[in-house]
Amino acid sequence: LQNQRFALGDRVTMAQDSGGVPLSAKGVVVGLNTKSMGVVWDVSFMSWGQVSGTLLQLLTRCTGVKI
Repeated sequence: LQNQRFALGDRVTMAQDSGGVPLSAKGVVVGLNTKSMGVVWDVSFMSWGQVSGTLLQLLTRCTGVKI
């Protein structure tokens, strides 16, 4: 996956069977930097996050993905 190139607005599919995003979830790239990209997913899903040191379970549609 590291040799792939992404642009804002690209449609993407989660191909990694670990982490907080469900396998085969589809979404749109909304942010890019050299090592990750922001994705808004088509469906909401439960994920874990940390706010001020407190671990919370969150309903989310937007995540950062390492590339």
